[in-house]
Amino acid sequence: MVGLGNYQIPTSRCSVGMTAINILATKLNVDHKWHFDRRFWGKVTIATRGQHQIILLKPQQLMKMNGISVSLAANIYQVAPEEIFLFHDQMCIPLGKYIITNEEQSVREHSGVISCINKMKSDIMPRLMIGIGPPPHRSKRGTLHHILGRFSEVQQRKVMQVLEQCTNYLLEDLDKIWKPEVDK
Repeated sequence: MVGLGNYQIPTSRCSVGMTAINILATKLNVDHKWHFDRRFWGKVTIATRGQHQIILLKPQQLMKMNGISVSLAANIYQVAPEEIFLFHDQMCIPLGKYIITNEEQSVREHSGVISCINKMKSDIMPRLMIGIGPPPHRSKRGTLHHILGRFSEVQQRKVMQVLEQCTNYLLEDLDKIWKPEVDK
């Protein structure tokens, strides 16, 4: 599971994927085990859930280069593209909403996802798109200023609620998928 973002500005809208990964690490009781691995320029921690390992990754590169970390880590941990779950911000989704998909929705707009697709040579990675909403109005600073900006206090509370929801949902879904079959 990869939290896309810009490590230099962890509280920005574009780094909400990293915030989601931090929440998952806390829920999986591995938030104190983050360490930097220079082989793939990322912070990583590994959780065990049942008989499965969950590798959590936060690339420590600019958003448009996140795919380098993802590709190198996937190679080291021998993870296939379809097993990589990307968490990232999405402007076309309203603030406080999220979508889980494995389709190529709005890929053209997200440099981190494009980077991952290009480096992995695959577009089948499932994604959790976290809504940050569009800029409130047109400004001279434009879209980039919105994406790199921080949430207001009210927006931050709303984002934390949706991150709590989507991480709970994801863990429940994983538990259902990984639940061993019981013969009757």
